[in-house]
Amino acid sequence: VNKSILLLRLRILSTQVAFAVARLIPVRRRVVLGVAQSGRISGNLAAIRDALAAEHPEIPVVELVRRPQGGRRGKVGQWLFGAKAGWYLATSAVFVVEDYFFPLFVIKRRPGTYVVQVWHAAGAFKQFGYSLRKGEKTFGAKTTLLDRVRIHTNYDLALVSSMRFAPYY
Repeated sequence: VNKSILLLRLRILSTQVAFAVARLIPVRRRVVLGVAQSGRISGNLAAIRDALAAEHPEIPVVELVRRPQGGRRGKVGQWLFGAKAGWYLATSAVFVVEDYFFPLFVIKRRPGTYVVQVWHAAGAFKQFGYSLRKGEKTFGAKTTLLDRVRIHTNYDLALVSSMRFAPYY
């Protein structure tokens, strides 16, 4: 087995095992703001966090963030982050992401959990998911991943810049 495929399988497994164990716990009234491409919450997620704190301080909000790293330490970090994300995906009522969020793509959402994608760029100009397979690809998910993981298919709601662009998302 190719090394990158083995690492991908381990990454998937860490998320799925934590998710399966956490499914034994009831869903909690909690909002998780998840970002896997930055070390902090910003933009849309920060606005949501601040609005929830001001208007509904009784609702717990968890910030689940991870800045990607390279090397062996980065791989271990991915597995640990995947396990933590799997736990929160199984036990939280609302999960909000703003970009590519790998752990979400490798689980089958639990009833009682609502997933929202708010993006991080103007919706009309964005390529994502399987649209990255078309033409010359200079960024985004690798074909190895797209062949094994159904990315961007687990959302209940996706915010876009205008109703005009909603059909494309």
